[in-house]
Amino acid sequence: MHSFSQAALSALFCADIKTAPGNNPGLIFAMYMTSGEPVDRNKDKWDELDVELLGKSPSSMWINYFHNGMAETAGTNKPFSPAFAANSGFHEYCLDWTAGGTAKWLVDGEQFHTMALTGWSKPMFPAASMWAWNHPWSGQILRTETLYSTMQNWRYIVRG
Repeated sequence: MHSFSQAALSALFCADIKTAPGNNPGLIFAMYMTSGEPVDRNKDKWDELDVELLGKSPSSMWINYFHNGMAETAGTNKPFSPAFAANSGFHEYCLDWTAGGTAKWLVDGEQFHTMALTGWSKPMFPAASMWAWNHPWSGQILRTETLYSTMQNWRYIVRG
């Protein structure tokens, strides 16, 4: 899912998400706000705020951000442990942000992380993706059958 239609300097992006059942190393589901999809992740200057759900650990989630590309913000992954497993049912995940202001990450209406966005000035749009990756962070892919994560009732509210 991509929504290139309306990039904004202040917005709320929410979606109800349930990840694939079971323990699925290597499977990642992400919802994010981005100023553009980088062609060269090591050189391009884009901004991005992420929520990432890893199949190898359904009871944890990660936030991630990039400002002016990877060079300035490498290693920003931070784990969080909500009181539920992402594959146990639908939960509402939200990114609430204002360029030059703050970013807030919320789950089921509860804010669990905030950060200042000093110097952020690029309009961003919502996006979501699911992919498989053999990597120590995501785990080694062990399954061969098709797996589905579900995102429903997504909302994108532009402010200002």
